[in-house]
Amino acid sequence: MTADKSSNQNSLLVHKVRVEVSIIMSDGSNIEGCVFLGEGERVSDMLNCERRFLPLELLSQELLLINKDAIALCKPINRPD
Repeated sequence: MTADKSSNQNSLLVHKVRVEVSIIMSDGSNIEGCVFLGEGERVSDMLNCERRFLPLELLSQELLLINKDAIALCKPINRPD
C-alpha cells in the first residue's frame, strides 16, 4: 500500500466511544452489550438518528443488529471501576 492510500484510509476513520447499555425490548426481554457512539454523541442521539438498525456487541463479542422499532428502553450501564 502506498503512503497516499494509507493516508487517505486514515482520514476516513471515525473515532468511536464504546458504551455499555441495557436494552429492554418490546417483548420484555433484556439484552446487555456495547454500542459505539461518535465523539460527543449520546445514547439518545443514536436512538433518534435516521438509521433503522442499531449495532450491539454482546459480551460474547457477537454482533447483533437490532431494529430500533423493537426497543422499549435503552440506558447506559454505569459500572464501578
